[in-house]
Amino acid sequence: MPSGDVVEEAPFRTEMKISVDIADLVNGNLDAFAAALDDAAEDALTQTMPRLFERLAQISTGAGTAVDAGGQALTHELMLRAFDNLELEFDDDGNPILPKLIVGPDMYENLRKLPPQTEAQQTAWNEMIERKRREFNDRRRYRKLSG
Repeated sequence: MPSGDVVEEAPFRTEMKISVDIADLVNGNLDAFAAALDDAAEDALTQTMPRLFERLAQISTGAGTAVDAGGQALTHELMLRAFDNLELEFDDDGNPILPKLIVGPDMYENLRKLPPQTEAQQTAWNEMIERKRREFNDRRRYRKLSG
């Protein structure tokens, strides 16, 4: 990582237990089999997702893109800080290509509940995007000159 941190993680084991009544299978009750598969998949998600989010936190901390809100509720200012930590790309028309957000259910609900940005928040966002656009263009010019 740019911070010098090495982020390593050993593989982890996930078990999916499927319980199906043999009579259902013999009688061709595929709905029961599908329900058993769905239950197993849900169980696997409850094991896997916390580890995935923990891993993403380790990687973003090592990359220097994590923002510690210190227990503060989600705000537009925090979102601005988070995006300001990222290196943004832009399309040929100069529009930002914003990264996809991978969030848990609680964060999704917090994002959904954010009020519309105030004029000052929108201005701060636009200024950050403009600065990121200049940085992107500078990187592109450097790549062309050094390539």
